[in-house]
Amino acid sequence: MIYLFFALLGFLNPPFFGGGPWFFDDLNLPPDLMAEVKNLHFQHREKVIDLQAELQKEYLKFQELLENDNVTEKELSLAIEKISDLKKNLMKERTIFLFNLKKILPAEEWQKLKDQFMERRQKGKYEKMHRGFNDEQIRRQR
Repeated sequence: MIYLFFALLGFLNPPFFGGGPWFFDDLNLPPDLMAEVKNLHFQHREKVIDLQAELQKEYLKFQELLENDNVTEKELSLAIEKISDLKKNLMKERTIFLFNLKKILPAEEWQKLKDQFMERRQKGKYEKMHRGFNDEQIRRQR
């Protein structure tokens, strides 16, 4: 029952941050700056992968706790705190990456990257909302 509650809240679905190096290919950057951007991105992805792996392990431990009939509230609280801390660290890492990226990119390329990100984000929201529908079904609903 508790597991279902957290699953419905999306609590047990780990976040995914990032995009591939292809995300920067549309930017008009000199080769040395592109290399710096890709290096920064690589370092960021390395940290994110480590944090996500750690988060997956904590989710697994948390699920095991939820299935345990003798679990205490304190044990659950500690597990939730660990998961929350890891999620916070992922968000912090992403924010620092974007901050550092903004520092090294020219303003117009930063804006292009933001626009590209927002376009992908809106497309993702659209696809989530209409998952399982084809375009004809979507047009009929409007």
